[in-house]
Amino acid sequence: MQFTTPLLLALFEDTAPTTEGGTSMVFPLVAMAAIFWFVMIAPDRKARKQRKAMLEALKKGQEVMTTGGILGKVVEVRDDRVLLQVSDNARIHFSRAAIQTVLEPKSGKESDSKAKEETSKVKDGQAKAGKGKGKEGEPKSGQKDGESKGVKLD
Repeated sequence: MQFTTPLLLALFEDTAPTTEGGTSMVFPLVAMAAIFWFVMIAPDRKARKQRKAMLEALKKGQEVMTTGGILGKVVEVRDDRVLLQVSDNARIHFSRAAIQTVLEPKSGKESDSKAKEETSKVKDGQAKAGKGKGKEGEPKSGQKDGESKGVKLD
């Protein structure tokens, strides 16, 4: 019993907590809350505002993608629903919240110029490397001039 008495006295010893240690813990907590705000909450709020603006700006004729990956053109816009035409004979109603993104229209001129650039690169690469040619610059058997295996040129 003599061994436990000092332990019990130590537990019930009257010690008043100091106020100096309490104020020093406030600054790190405030700093961590600020960091959490700027890293987690503020970007999420910004993204939600952008999404809300995108959904409010939906209009007829825009091409969109749903959260399920379905692509379609907006035919009709209501307060809570959107009617999408997904093929020639298929129209589906979706909730506005199901619209994930509005797709940017591709201009025909840009896609045509990129295709022409790629075709010219293929032609230039074959001319420089001599691909598709047999000995002395003649076409390989079974191939037309300017054509190699797997690549058909205009």
